[in-house]
Amino acid sequence: STSTTTGGGGGGGGGGGGGGGGGGECVVDVLLEAPYTFSDRPVEHLSYAAGLGMINLMGVWWLRAALRNGLVPVGPITPVIEWISRYMLYYAYCFVLIPIMRYGLNGLLNQRIIQRNEIRRKLRARQ
Repeated sequence: STSTTTGGGGGGGGGGGGGGGGGGECVVDVLLEAPYTFSDRPVEHLSYAAGLGMINLMGVWWLRAALRNGLVPVGPITPVIEWISRYMLYYAYCFVLIPIMRYGLNGLLNQRIIQRNEIRRKLRARQ
């Protein structure tokens, strides 16, 4: 919640840690929670990752459609490609959906943090 520390005026180690002798005052008005951040990477890097995910997803969709519609010549490896394409599709969906879900969850959690911080500020203002 709140904390007030006042350093002693002498040369000893005054009140609670950190030396003491300066005569200065350190006041923490309200302890606030920091919001969750999605990533520390620049937006440009996140855009590249999102673009890569969409290209990957569209490529797997195209491959599966080509296999279904007979656009790919049938050969001995075709069943293996069909089998692998199923897992490629799962991977592509996860590559796109997990960050989207995480972004939404961060937004919900940050709204709650904002509400708690407002409550702390109001309680501090009453004191």
